[in-house]
Amino acid sequence: MKFGKFLKAKREEMHLTLDELALMCGVSSIYLYDIENDQTDTFAEGIFYKMANILSIDGDEFIIKSGRIPKWAYKYIIRNWPQVKASLMH
Repeated sequence: MKFGKFLKAKREEMHLTLDELALMCGVSSIYLYDIENDQTDTFAEGIFYKMANILSIDGDEFIIKSGRIPKWAYKYIIRNWPQVKASLMH
């Protein structure tokens, strides 16, 4: 399932309209519409964590579902690349 469909399904499970969720997240409903319809790859991690919290989803899993990696995980991988690479090679 594409991320946009996943997001829309979760929003509808919570009985929230697109406008309601957008208002709660502090974004425009157009931005949210674009995300739900896979029309944008613009990513604001803070907004995704807020959205995940509203939708009762783990924030990191939500970000990963969008096809991205949380910043903290990216930083960890960069700092520990030799060990990460070695563990991936086995």
